[in-house]
Amino acid sequence: MKFTLSWLKEHLETDEPLDRLADKLTMIGLEVEHIDDKAKALAPFSIARVISAEQHPNADRLRVCMVDTGDGGAPVQVVCGAPNARAGLVSVFSAPGTTLDVTWTPVAEPQAQTQSTRKQFDNSQVTRSRKFEGTWWGDATGNGNGKGSGSGHGRGDRKAEKAHIVCSFARITDGSLAEHDGQVWGYDPDDQTLTLELYLPLNPDPASDIPDGPDNICVSPYGGFFLAEDGVGVQHLLAVDPTGQATLFARNRLSSSEFTGVNFDPGGKVLFANIQDEGICFGITGPFNKL
Repeated sequence: MKFTLSWLKEHLETDEPLDRLADKLTMIGLEVEHIDDKAKALAPFSIARVISAEQHPNADRLRVCMVDTGDGGAPVQVVCGAPNARAGLVSVFSAPGTTLDVTWTPVAEPQAQTQSTRKQFDNSQVTRSRKFEGTWWGDATGNGNGKGSGSGHGRGDRKAEKAHIVCSFARITDGSLAEHDGQVWGYDPDDQTLTLELYLPLNPDPASDIPDGPDNICVSPYGGFFLAEDGVGVQHLLAVDPTGQATLFARNRLSSSEFTGVNFDPGGKVLFANIQDEGICFGITGPFNKL
């Protein structure tokens, strides 16, 4: 039998917390097998209101918004690519650091011999993301041993290690509910959570040095991670610190080819990166701890 907490309170006068209420129901012989707490799952999100929206001074298609996030704190500044951003608009808000609980769904045909994995589910069964690209396992906190920890060659803090997953972009025209030009999510298998580590808003000018289109990723033994762009227009290497702040690290001035294969040597002293079309591999020495 399934029922809601609000229905139960129509028949039971109580102010007990949900977990204690479940325990007491089980103690009197009404075993509670599972609690689906929708409020907990949506806790990282808030209903926000746009206070003001002004044209971005350096970008025709971006707006600088001051947003009341609904948490009682001071308004925050959000650079937004949505053309309908305006004062008074109400929307869902989340920020880098947002953490979501993960529930795995079994795949009926995991080898996908007759049907691709993504087509084995409809949108009510799974949460989808647009344009998954690079993935890396490692400790991005910078608290490892400093010798390749998180670079795939050494050991960092095991409890801090997670899978860092790149989503290159999303567009309304491809069925996405919102647009962006890059996200990185950190999956923690111990806690079964996803945390938003990097968010890049829509780039209005791909010919500029505004970051977009992240692809390959590698964790830095000094903390944070490096991203190789495969966007439209200018291509960069990005350095991202543990707080999610992205900095332009290198720019391809030879061509419009993407950067690929970003990776540290086993000692964590040399960063390798390729320009794909020209077949050029660079070995870059630090000091990376200055980033």
